[in-house]
Amino acid sequence: MALRLVASRFMRASTAMAPLTATRALQTSAPRQDLLMSKTGQTGAAVLTAGMAAYLVSQEVIILHNETVVVAALGAVTYGLIKNVGGSIGAQLDERAQNIYNAINAGKNARIAALEAEIENQKAVKASFEGIADFFDAVRTYEDVKRELAFREEKLNVYNDAVTALDRMVSVEASVRAKEQAEIVNWLMAEIPKSLVGKEDAILENCITELDAMSKQ
Repeated sequence: MALRLVASRFMRASTAMAPLTATRALQTSAPRQDLLMSKTGQTGAAVLTAGMAAYLVSQEVIILHNETVVVAALGAVTYGLIKNVGGSIGAQLDERAQNIYNAINAGKNARIAALEAEIENQKAVKASFEGIADFFDAVRTYEDVKRELAFREEKLNVYNDAVTALDRMVSVEASVRAKEQAEIVNWLMAEIPKSLVGKEDAILENCITELDAMSKQ
């Protein structure tokens, strides 16, 4: 029963840790195997394994029955898989990890490039904003000139209105004066002949006397 529990735990641990075991085996199996072969020779590992198995059987730690065969077969299959296809699996895992790293690195580089482009864009926008002060100065100057022009136009309109009013007053005054002069002339032309009625002889004598006086001078 204890061996069955150990075997079940070993199977679960083997299933859960297979990828990690394969990766670690790629990194550590070769140096350990080289070290063992350098110490014991080509058959040292087999002799060591056989000795440990015999010791465990003699101590009844390992009991040879169906479950033991299953555990041994599972261990042999696991060892064979690690030894035969561990390199390719490790290479595939390394390639996958490298692809993931490259994808992450490419995304990071793209993000960095996008941030750098955004920084350059913000610098360009900031540089474009540097002329805003001059623009507003120009707008203020334009508004001042516009107000000055409107003020001068208003003054010109007032002057033109005043000149027009004065011209109208002069025209009215001239028409009134002409009318008064015409009335005076008409009155004189009507009244003078009336005042000379009956005085023609006296006037004629007076004119002759004045002419004689002028001729004697």
